[in-house]
Amino acid sequence: MQTLAEFYRKVYVPQCPRDRSWRTLSEYNSSVKLIVEIFDDPVPGTLTMDRKAFVGELKKRGNAEATIAKHLRDLNAIFRKLPEKQRIYPC
Repeated sequence: MQTLAEFYRKVYVPQCPRDRSWRTLSEYNSSVKLIVEIFDDPVPGTLTMDRKAFVGELKKRGNAEATIAKHLRDLNAIFRKLPEKQRIYPC
């Protein structure tokens, strides 16, 4: 089973709709890096990610509410592309 970072790099980006700009992918990449750093590169479907812990860590780092919401939206967009059995929703 692949980790979230592997899924993003090997599956999501190559299959990403052509209407996604390089900037969108860059933003998604920064959100994936954050969640990998905070949750130690989770394996989708085997680890429940705690939204409160994620948001709490981002607040500790001084992120604004709008930035936190952006990261949550980005991650949900990626999670929606996971196979059904691997889906996890931290938010």
